[in-house]
Amino acid sequence: MINQSQRQALTRVKELMLRLHHVTREAGIQVDEEELLNNAISNLESVFLLVVVGEFNSGKSQLINSLIGSEFCETGVLPTTENVNILVHGPQVKVSKDSKNIHRIFLPVPLLRETNIVDTPGTNAILTEHQDITEHFVPRSDLVIFVTSVDRPFSESERKFLRRIDTWKKKVVMVVNKKDLIDPENLEKVVDFVKTNASQELRDDVQVFALSAKAAMQFKAGSQPGMKEGYFKTGFKELEDFVTDALKDNNKIRLKMENPLGIADHLVHKYMKVVQAQQGVLRGDLAVIKEVMDQLDQFKVEMQKDFLLQVSKLDNVFLRMMEKTDAFLEDTLSIGNIGDLVRADVMKTRFDQMVNKDVSEELQESMVNLVDWMAIRTERQAELVAQNMSRAISPSLGRAANCTIGSDFLSNRISMVRSLQNHARATVSPDYRQQEQERLVKAISTALYTFAAVEVSAVGLGALFTAALFDWTGIAGAGLLAITGFAVVPHKRQRLRKDMKRNIVLLQTRTAEVTHKHFSQELDASVEKITQSIAPFTRYVQAENSKFQGLVQSFEQLAKDSENSRNEIRKVT
Repeated sequence: MINQSQRQALTRVKELMLRLHHVTREAGIQVDEEELLNNAISNLESVFLLVVVGEFNSGKSQLINSLIGSEFCETGVLPTTENVNILVHGPQVKVSKDSKNIHRIFLPVPLLRETNIVDTPGTNAILTEHQDITEHFVPRSDLVIFVTSVDRPFSESERKFLRRIDTWKKKVVMVVNKKDLIDPENLEKVVDFVKTNASQELRDDVQVFALSAKAAMQFKAGSQPGMKEGYFKTGFKELEDFVTDALKDNNKIRLKMENPLGIADHLVHKYMKVVQAQQGVLRGDLAVIKEVMDQLDQFKVEMQKDFLLQVSKLDNVFLRMMEKTDAFLEDTLSIGNIGDLVRADVMKTRFDQMVNKDVSEELQESMVNLVDWMAIRTERQAELVAQNMSRAISPSLGRAANCTIGSDFLSNRISMVRSLQNHARATVSPDYRQQEQERLVKAISTALYTFAAVEVSAVGLGALFTAALFDWTGIAGAGLLAITGFAVVPHKRQRLRKDMKRNIVLLQTRTAEVTHKHFSQELDASVEKITQSIAPFTRYVQAENSKFQGLVQSFEQLAKDSENSRNEIRKVT
């Protein structure tokens, strides 16, 4: 029976385990560990569980036989225990199977009223499956008896297994079996060796019992005089007394309540490392995202700067337009062409031949080149973003794989990265250039229709420019010469040349304004598309990082509460 203080401590342990269950599920706990956690809660008020472990042929089964006083467990030179055998109390001998590798053996033994005893396969069993069974069962124990033997005390495999037991913070006692095989002086050295190494691995002062389980069983079974004295010399009585003492109320209650705390400490430590490793991966992701955004900012700066160079190529075209138009006026506005001057259609044709033909092609080519430049640079930047994200994040996937246990963390990241790459590359579609040319032509055309009152029937940017210029020169109205007379031709030519230069500059300025406005809009749109392509991944990383920060805080609090519960248990027991 437990008192009120002990029951309150027990309640707090249960509450802690339930909180741990909730937090570890968010952290992606493995199925078998979740089952262990559930069992730890339900086993708090179950029968005491004593688990015996050790290498094969160390005398585990013989030790259990000596504890219960009967040869129920099979012994031998070869690994004989292939299953986990749970010895429980029952009115008669009976064996049932809990599962393929777990057998429950009912025995009419008084000791088993107080505790269930678990006989496990050897920790160095030939079949890995057998060792896995043992390692899976140890966390459920309230007390572990670790059996080694004088002929190979504390082997390397035993050291490794004891280290794994320590992660569950179990109460462990060491047994050095077969002490009758060596002299007392060497036995003392062996015991000291085992105690020193076990205490080092468990970071605690480990109790060690040197005994001979086989001899103890023989003396127990015998009825001749002197058997009792012989039994005492086997050293087994000290172990029996320890087990009996451990099963007394307060000691048993303490071990029972500390058992789930050991499981809690193990899982908190394990999944704290998992979460912190995942946080490390996410910090790398956030750094990559920042780098990509910085690259996009730099891309905008460089594009704005390079755009001025691209526009300067247009300036050269307008300069040649000015030269060709000047040559046209010089050649056309003369008394010798008086017959053509009165015919606007003839003047338009001649203007097309002398000015429009070459300039129109150059302007059209310049606009196409400008669009191609924008498209190529945007395509390169989108591909650079995809490559940088992949190249920077891919190495972390391996690290994430090592720290991701039972969660969707790795698969979600892989999916996100692949989606990001596809979206970034799709920012510039295959028909982007053609569409962009059409948008730019439309933008400039609309401006010229409004600004220069050009007829909508004009086809092509070059034609639009020269049509605007032709109308602005007033050449279309040169038929006035028939009225004003030949004397005005030189004056008319001078005025038209002056108007032509002013209007070309206006046309050039307006074209630059429209082109820059369109370029800025398209640049902003392209950068926004790339930014939006990585936005889902950015939101995912930020959300996961926030979640993991919360999990770390929860695990830290659970660790503190576990230590507080452990201190409380020691006080009330």
